[in-house]
Amino acid sequence: MYPILFSFGKLNIYSHGVLTVIGGIAGASFIYWLAKKEKILNFIYLEFILAILLAGFMGARIIYVLAYPDQFANFWDIFYFWNGGMVSFGGFLGGIVAAYIYLKYRGQNIWQWFDISIFGLMIGQAIGRIGCFLAGDVVGRFTTSKFSVYAQYPVTVFESLWIVLFLPFLFWVYLKKKNAWPQGIFFSLGLILYGFGRFFIDFLRLDSYYAGALSYSQIGSLLTILVAIILIFGILKVNEGSPRKSSG
Repeated sequence: MYPILFSFGKLNIYSHGVLTVIGGIAGASFIYWLAKKEKILNFIYLEFILAILLAGFMGARIIYVLAYPDQFANFWDIFYFWNGGMVSFGGFLGGIVAAYIYLKYRGQNIWQWFDISIFGLMIGQAIGRIGCFLAGDVVGRFTTSKFSVYAQYPVTVFESLWIVLFLPFLFWVYLKKKNAWPQGIFFSLGLILYGFGRFFIDFLRLDSYYAGALSYSQIGSLLTILVAIILIFGILKVNEGSPRKSSG
């Protein structure tokens, strides 16, 4: 692993933080480009992104604290986020809620924005997970497989590769069907595809927290898939017998 990229005296620059920032910039830039292409960029975009990032950070931390309370010796430890402790599904939830509130406030087409934002979200996740790998933050089960790194499955690399596999296909479908399918479908499909891959990859993860036969992260994957499926049925019901509608 390579947790520290470089140092300036006693100041360490950590690979996880750098890759997270790069992922955030790359994802936000892609959303910006696509929003301009779709001609829907009519508000302060930086304000929108900052709101999502802040809420995503808070959501990731809050869910971690709620899921793993035994890892905190006292109340103040909760605020020492630089020691690690984030849940990606909490980050998704926080970011999505913030995006919905902001877009609603700005009178935007919420589902259209969600459809284009799923691509930036997944790009950021794919790059950020490489940072997790370099930091040794999420480790896999021990194995003698040729796909191992230091005798363990590189589960976060597998997650990034899964995103790299399905995201171009989803974008291709988006370009082909964006004017035919109801808005919100692509956002929901992105969550389903991510949750599906994450669920099976996490069988290779070395995890100490289980509820029955499944780890907490796998339960998060299943909940993500379930919510996305419910969204699809709801969207199709609303748009039943109608041309594609604008929803905001």
